[in-house]
Amino acid sequence: MLQDKRRMRELLNARGISSVRAAPVGSETDLGRFCREVGGPVILKPATGTGSHAVFVVPEPDDAGSAWHRFVRAGGEDALAEEYLDGPEISAEAFSRSGRHTVVALTEKLVSSSFVELGHTVPASVGDALRNDVCVLVHKFLDAVGLRDGPSHTEIRLTARGPRIVESHNRIGGDKIRELVHRAYGVDLVMLTVQCALGLPMPPIPSTPRRGAAVRFLAPSPGVIRRISVPQAPELADGTATVHLDVAVGDRVETVRESDDRSGYALAEGSDAVEAAQRCERIAAQVVIETRSAPGTDTCDHGLSTAT
Repeated sequence: MLQDKRRMRELLNARGISSVRAAPVGSETDLGRFCREVGGPVILKPATGTGSHAVFVVPEPDDAGSAWHRFVRAGGEDALAEEYLDGPEISAEAFSRSGRHTVVALTEKLVSSSFVELGHTVPASVGDALRNDVCVLVHKFLDAVGLRDGPSHTEIRLTARGPRIVESHNRIGGDKIRELVHRAYGVDLVMLTVQCALGLPMPPIPSTPRRGAAVRFLAPSPGVIRRISVPQAPELADGTATVHLDVAVGDRVETVRESDDRSGYALAEGSDAVEAAQRCERIAAQVVIETRSAPGTDTCDHGLSTAT
């Protein structure tokens, strides 16, 4: 169920949980028809896709043809169209044991215009009332899909109509979320998973964070990398921050259209989420990934992008 976004959406709509207009589409004609029915922007994505692969916005019905061709060229299959959900994005990191669900943390997300995640902060800066609404929604959702044991990672948009589920997975969230949760709450989601599988008692999960933690992904200008510079101590000396690179001098970097296009990350913790995010962004801004985009043309980029 969680691996098939179409089946998940059909179940939620049938039960009146986080209702979102959606339909399978098999051609640009189907896509254009759905766009006209919705009367606003539409998301086109593979029903079983991951890593923001082949996800496109269709602003108007007249854009259906070009969006469909981009989807096909990107290798998209089993297309699903959904109404566009406007608003900030968060994710709920939860753990279930014998059908009882605990939302361990809410993660605040920075998402690019192509829906690639460019940063996370734990805990998310949401008020108590909204946090409660999100937790209630996640509990209903996990009950509906029948998840009884193990971790889950549920992506949610905070719309003007209330929180709406984008998608979910019965696994620990990627993109360093596991480490952010551990640093902020002291909860090891992998250890919880092992203890659950072995039938061991589940330790208490704290309801409030002890710290804040953040990650920002590096997205330098496209081109061939000619120089890399990483900040030195004191920023990285105390073990509460790190920089990781997935590229080297001579590599070619492309425009970030999928998660695999990112070039690395900076990760930091702080006394709270605000301090962690500020510190992380300061460190990321010191990472220089200089690229050459064309003969005779140089670009120098700190590698941090926070497009929303």
